[in-house]
Amino acid sequence: MGMELTALNQELMAQLKGMFADDLSTGGFMSVSTARMQFGLRTGGDPIQLGTEMDIIVAAEDNEDHCVYYANSYDGTAVAPDAVWYRSQKAPAIVPQSKLVKDASNRYGYAVKRRVVCLVFINGKLNPSPVVFDISGQSLYKNAPNGAQFLSYTQYRKMLTSMHALPVQVVTHCTFDPTANVSVIRFSGNRPATADEIKTVMSQMDQVRELVHVQTKGDQPEGFKADPEPAPQPAAVPFNANQLTPVPKPASQPAADTKEPPMDLSDSGLDSLLGDI
Repeated sequence: MGMELTALNQELMAQLKGMFADDLSTGGFMSVSTARMQFGLRTGGDPIQLGTEMDIIVAAEDNEDHCVYYANSYDGTAVAPDAVWYRSQKAPAIVPQSKLVKDASNRYGYAVKRRVVCLVFINGKLNPSPVVFDISGQSLYKNAPNGAQFLSYTQYRKMLTSMHALPVQVVTHCTFDPTANVSVIRFSGNRPATADEIKTVMSQMDQVRELVHVQTKGDQPEGFKADPEPAPQPAAVPFNANQLTPVPKPASQPAADTKEPPMDLSDSGLDSLLGDI
């Protein structure tokens, strides 16, 4: 911009930073685009194009698939879906029942995805910003033939598990299935992640945890039960000894004829009760 900004000390910078969004375009995070069999990073405007291959380090996975519904045909551009829900939930009422059953081509009227959060290599260098990668159903479950080098994500994860490896320990290579006519992604292990690369991933874990779970969208599904709110607690009442109600004595005990002498609340009386402490 050709201007010299006024320097701010760290304390003031920390106070002011919370007043502004990190990104005005996509809710403050980047996401992977696979439109037209090209990898890209969506940041709100035109994607940063990465080409037909992409290297990532997977930082976290959601523990459940989610479903995405578009009222109009999805063309691969960055258009917000009309409904998002987890597969364990009932679909929101906004989704027509006809879209929840298979059509003549044996397809549902919604997409199934699994969210992972990853760090992406750009020009061979690991970018430290976490990126949302919603992997499509075919990329998840359409298994590659036995002996294939590039696998579905489910096959790939099983392979890593058999090697006692976590995804964060491996640089994962992503490419497109050349035999598919849509964007079906295949995965393979490129190389072990270095210690410095793993440290970079771990330094972003707070943001990774915020991104890994999908925000559901649409009216609440039928039968949805939110966690009950705690019962309101009664307001605190200032203590007033004069408002105490005497506890009645049991009926089996006859009332004493004698009265207890009044307690001496003077300083000398309290001293005699407390003793030497």
